[in-house]
Amino acid sequence: MSTPLLEVRDERINFILENKKHVSATEHVSFKLDSHTTLGIVGESGCGKSITASSILGLLPKGAGYVAEGEILLEGKDISKYTPKQMQQIRGKEISMIFQEPMTSLNPVYRIETQMTEMLKAHDPKISKADAHARCLEMLTKVGIPAPEQRLREYPHQLSGGMRQRVMIAMALSTNPKILIADEPTTALDVTIQAQIMELMIELKESTGTAIMMITHDMGVIAEMSDYVLVMYAGRVVEYAAVKELFRNPMHPYTQGLLKSIPRSDQDSEELFTIEGSVPGLTEMPQGCRFANRCPHATERCIQSFPPTVELENGHQIACWLYEESK
Repeated sequence: MSTPLLEVRDERINFILENKKHVSATEHVSFKLDSHTTLGIVGESGCGKSITASSILGLLPKGAGYVAEGEILLEGKDISKYTPKQMQQIRGKEISMIFQEPMTSLNPVYRIETQMTEMLKAHDPKISKADAHARCLEMLTKVGIPAPEQRLREYPHQLSGGMRQRVMIAMALSTNPKILIADEPTTALDVTIQAQIMELMIELKESTGTAIMMITHDMGVIAEMSDYVLVMYAGRVVEYAAVKELFRNPMHPYTQGLLKSIPRSDQDSEELFTIEGSVPGLTEMPQGCRFANRCPHATERCIQSFPPTVELENGHQIACWLYEESK
């Protein structure tokens, strides 16, 4: 069996609170990602999606968050043990990330071209000024930015939120990374540009073999972009399946609730379905299944202990006591 491009094994991420107490933000997170493949990671805010992505690039808040257990394997090498200098060689070149909020990612005092060129030179010091300029123009054009020559001379505050997001996407794609982590990449964009960006990422995956990790709460984006789906809730993986299998046969009550929450044109009722309650905070994690207090099928067993992950047909994995007897 070939080595996955990226594999996260049994990862636990801890955070240090103000009282110096260490609490787990995620536990037992495992998944694989291969070339030419898109993995969608879905769940409500606070489920651990972005924290998991940040850990892969060694971007957890310094002094506050750390990988307490597990491995992060890039082509078989555990990069969770890499030094900051080693990780600098990985970020941007091997793995690029599109962050959720572009205004905090772009430096307000430098022009767009300066920031894009700096990214290119960091991984190709010999690139000429003319080649870097041409690459910047090419990437801004690909992400649909009008008058790209003019935009390169501008500062981030002169661009709209959607344009800043597209600049971040252009920067992330400019080095042709092996893995692209996209954290809510189309949130600030209108529907037309959103479709254009998704098409660009699909084209990148097909033409260069780039693997994509798509983090979102939008099940429509998951259906459009993903080959496989990982459903997270309160820092744990509750379900994993191929995208068609997941939409055809969602098994975990949380996944079922997410899919029922999607507005549908054939719905008679004007009232949307909602999952009652909210995701527990870091210091409020229950002993058993973390979804138990919101689950219509919860039993005493669910409250007492977290269920093991069961693999059913077609590689469909689920962590729910309802399916324990299916092993």
